Amino acid sequence: MPFFSDNYSTGFNDSELSISDKLQILVNNELDDDETIEWIGQPIPCLFSKKSLPQFLFAIPWTAFAIFWICGASGFKIPEFGPNLLFPLFGLPFVLIGLALLSSPFWFRRSMRQTVYAITNHRAIIFERGFFSFNIMSFEPEDLNNLHRKQKANGTGDIYFGSISANVPKQMEEFIATTGFFNIRNVKDVERKIRQLKESKKQSEE
Repeated sequence: MPFFSDNYSTGFNDSELSISDKLQILVNNELDDDETIEWIGQPIPCLFSKKSLPQFLFAIPWTAFAIFWICGASGFKIPEFGPNLLFPLFGLPFVLIGLALLSSPFWFRRSMRQTVYAITNHRAIIFERGFFSFNIMSFEPEDLNNLHRKQKANGTGDIYFGSISANVPKQMEEFIATTGFFNIRNVKDVERKIRQLKESKKQSEE
């Protein structure tokens, strides 16, 4: 089945799509024989995202404390080579962990370029790059509950979906939900396509 056809609309300009050949093959191999793509897109790459910002903020005091601990353990001076050097070095792994967390926005930005969101006539699919492989999450129409859209003035935004307790206040859903299409263009149109998928499934069962 060809990746690009007349059966779907991306909502992107050609210059905004950066789906690599490898990702195109991955998407094609996931589709069933009778499955067609209604919409496909990618998150807008950004430095700070829903996933990277908490780690980055946590890393600031973590790294500062680790560096302060090393300085305190060394008496706030450059330690001389010898047994006294070993104690301050115990803090070095914690500094490295902090630096890794501080760099998380750059890794998440890179991951966004290898993330693909798709809506087909059967389901919604998320293709997300992991450390060593791709994570593919598939959501049938009955799984696309509790839709919540967060939209900016320019039309970009997030769509959250998944199982959220009915007791959770509406304003807290975006902080609890971790599944959805994040930082996408024309977010209202994409939500409409998800609702159309749910409606078509409901009609086919009647």
